[in-house]
This record gives sequence, C-alpha cells and structure tokens, in this order.
Amino acid sequence: DPENLFGVMKLFRHFNWISDKLYRFAKGNLETKEKRQLVYDVWMTMRHIDPSAKKSAEIILKNNISCTLIFGKFDKVITPGIGEKFNEMIGNKGKLIIADCGHNLLIGKNAGLIGEN
Repeated sequence: DPENLFGVMKLFRHFNWISDKLYRFAKGNLETKEKRQLVYDVWMTMRHIDPSAKKSAEIILKNNISCTLIFGKFDKVITPGIGEKFNEMIGNKGKLIIADCGHNLLIGKNAGLIGEN
C-alpha cells in the first residue's frame, strides 16, 4: 500500500523538496498494484541495458548506417544535448530532430513527425 509513500511525498511537495511533476508521476504510476508492478518490471528490465555510445557510433560509422535521432525538447531523462553529442560522434551524419515534448515521444501529436522520419 503506497499511502505512506504518498503522505511523505505530499509533505515533501509542501516544502518544495520535490517537484509537482515528480509527485504527479509517482501518483499516476504507483497508485494501483498493477501500475506498481509495471514500473517494477520496466525498471528491472532496463537496468541491464547500458548501451555504449562509443561502440554504437563505431558501428554506425563502420557500416555507413543512416539514423534518425528523435529527442524530446523538455526531456530531463535523455536530454536533447545527449542526442547532439551522439550526432557529433557520428560526424553529424544523423538526422537530429527535437520534438516539442518531454520524455514520452510516443504521443499522438508526434505521430506525423515520427512517421515522416
């Protein structure tokens, strides 16, 4: 039962120790057992994924692979700056697109942008 966590987070939010956005994220993603399980499953899966930007860039350059890099303008997890640095690593050969969104790129308003590229 996450009620104790939500109570502490509400107190932290009151004192501006956490952002409203983080509070809303936690509330929205942890309020039911099913949602908590999904968050846990995703995090447990993702913890093993640690891509090497250097190795990826080497493979792209070696095999002359074209790529499109799409980042959310307001993403605080994988910032557009990371995309810019990676694009530099591949000699600016990637098509770098900064979408007008945050971390969740797969939203309706980006369907055309993603489909075109």
